[in-house]
Amino acid sequence: MLPGWTRSHVVAHLIGNTLAQTRQVDYALRGELVEVYTGGQEARAADIEERAVLAPSDLVAQLRDAHASWEAAVVRLDASSMAAPVEYRSGTVADVVAGRWMECLVHAVDLGVPAYTCRDWPFDFCDVLLGYLLVRLPADQRVRLEATDAPYDQTLDVAARNYADPGVGAHSAREMPDLRSFVHLRGRISDIAGFLSDRGPAEALESLADPLGELNPYPRGSIR
Repeated sequence: MLPGWTRSHVVAHLIGNTLAQTRQVDYALRGELVEVYTGGQEARAADIEERAVLAPSDLVAQLRDAHASWEAAVVRLDASSMAAPVEYRSGTVADVVAGRWMECLVHAVDLGVPAYTCRDWPFDFCDVLLGYLLVRLPADQRVRLEATDAPYDQTLDVAARNYADPGVGAHSAREMPDLRSFVHLRGRISDIAGFLSDRGPAEALESLADPLGELNPYPRGSIR
């Protein structure tokens, strides 16, 4: 949850985000592109503040109506339309659907009623969420993420992947001088996803090598 936000702010954000993602799908089905939030991020922020002062019953009613619109939109999707382009993260309708899933389950932790934590996230969801959040890992470290309860074991080498000499071309990881530290974090996959999404403590993970540096900001189109 963002600093200064209350649960009302979270629900207000979910209402506006649901409507924005629904609009992405509606326009994509017509073969059109439209900005995610009318008026951009400033309008989005103002909308959240305006809704956050509403009574809880009004917020719940608006969220239900927004999700009814979302369900009416996605029921029309098929394999072809899932590949349609959208403005949302410069992606496709499939990215919008995945984004809706992430918005709902990540912010459910923020709401915390009933006691819902990242450990309630299923493996498939954690796998999708991690795919979105791996860019938060420091580029100056090699990082291994090993799940103890699921078939997930990834070693990320962002610096080697991006390393290139303009005069020679891309280098392999073997050719690149490796002066970086190696991080190995192990634990439940939900704890790994919780930590990278700022919804779980680092202490839930076992550190088997060097300490992890500071995480990068959330990627564009954030669920923050």
